[in-house]
Amino acid sequence: LRRSLYKVGVTSVFADGGSGLSYASAPVPNQGTRFNFVSHLGIGVQRRLTQRVGLIARIRWLHLSNNGLNGRASNPDIQALGIDVGWQVH
Repeated sequence: LRRSLYKVGVTSVFADGGSGLSYASAPVPNQGTRFNFVSHLGIGVQRRLTQRVGLIARIRWLHLSNNGLNGRASNPDIQALGIDVGWQVH
């Protein structure tokens, strides 16, 4: 999900987030489970460069865990903060 927070001309600030399920070929993280829940939240900027192409940059927080499905002792999680930059085609 994405929501525009502020817009000036061809530049806008947005917030986004989402969640889902993950099934891996090996336990994630080590000593975790193959099945996990994944959630992310982010804030970013997008700017239209031409009629069809834009630039997008975002900082995003990611959380992955199995929500204690195999007991609290078997619920290691991953928390990560990352930056991504890319092109956006309209």
